[in-house]
Amino acid sequence: MRLVVEWGKISATDAERRLANALLDISNEWFVLLSEACIPLHNFSVVYRYISESRHSFMGSFDDPGSVGRGRYNEKMSPEVKISQWRKGSQWFEVNRKLAIDIVKDEVYYPKFKEFCKPPCYADEHYFPTMLHIQSPHLLENRDLTWVD
Repeated sequence: MRLVVEWGKISATDAERRLANALLDISNEWFVLLSEACIPLHNFSVVYRYISESRHSFMGSFDDPGSVGRGRYNEKMSPEVKISQWRKGSQWFEVNRKLAIDIVKDEVYYPKFKEFCKPPCYADEHYFPTMLHIQSPHLLENRDLTWVD
């Protein structure tokens, strides 16, 4: 099934949450979302080893007190998402199988983001970092694997 994705809309998050088919293959242990503009600084075997040997998943999830962080929070997301739990991160990430399952089965936070995260709130920068920070902060490296200049 195809999904039309529009920048700044929940459709980007919807597309990212479509991991269910990939989860059916038990050999899939890590899930990486990259841009076509991401250029590897290391070869595949180096990156694969780095990810496979890590105890954490690579997703930026930080508290930004400014206008592009907490300034995008909508109080209507409470009580499920409190402003103290609100996080920002890149839309590019790597998650392990456990976190991918959490993303697919989430029925608590996603409806709040779908209803209340509208521009200038961008779900692809806030939903995953916030939801995973609330549920599994100990599994996050709190940085992604991409480098931008």
